[in-house]
This record gives sequence, C-alpha cells and structure tokens, in this order.
Amino acid sequence: MKRTGFIIVLLLLSRVALYATHLAGGEINYEYVGPNRYKVTLTLFMDCLNGSSQAIQSDAQAVMSVWNANTNNFVTSYTLNRTGPRYLSKSPYKCMTPPQDACVAEYTYTRNLVLNPGSDGLILA
Repeated sequence: MKRTGFIIVLLLLSRVALYATHLAGGEINYEYVGPNRYKVTLTLFMDCLNGSSQAIQSDAQAVMSVWNANTNNFVTSYTLNRTGPRYLSKSPYKCMTPPQDACVAEYTYTRNLVLNPGSDGLILA
C-alpha cells in the first residue's frame, strides 16, 4: 500500500514539473553569522527568453523548509523575498557554455535565520 501511494505522488509531482519551463537551475548557500544565526541565500536561474513571464512574476517569494537531518521531520519554514533580476552574459559554471541566443536571469532570495542544528543537523529545502 505504501509503495502505490509513493508512485502516485511521484507521478503527480512529475506532471506538475513539466510546466516549470522558466526554471533553469539554482543553488542554496548559507553563511554562519553568529550563534545559531545564518544568512541563507537561494539563487534561482530563470529562462527569460522561453519561460512564462507570469510564472517568473509568481516566484517573487520562495518558501524555505527546514527539516531534521536525522529523523526527516519537518521543523519550520520561512518566506524569502527576492532581488533581481541580474541578466547573465555568461554561465556561472566553468563546465557549461550556453548558446548565444539564451537569456538567463539570476534572482537572489536572502534572509537571516535563527537555526539550531542540534546534534542531528538540519536540511534546508
């Protein structure tokens, strides 16, 4: 029974993902700024040539979830506001050369968070 539920959820998620044409990639970074305080930065790269402008506009905020790294239990979530866009003329990665007619916009979501990693650690998603 569990397996069937997992497959159904996976198929539903796959179907939703097919419509996310504006996202081209991203990364999450954090910086320790004091006891249990971290500056968390989410960077998203969006296709500003072929991506839906409505979808890009709807991503003005991002929700960052925090999970216990040992138990996988949900801890809390935070809303992050974005800045940008910054239009990239070249790839931020040395291993990739984008085509000349590509348009990639970089959006940055940043927030200072109070997080207690405890002995289990935390996962940000």
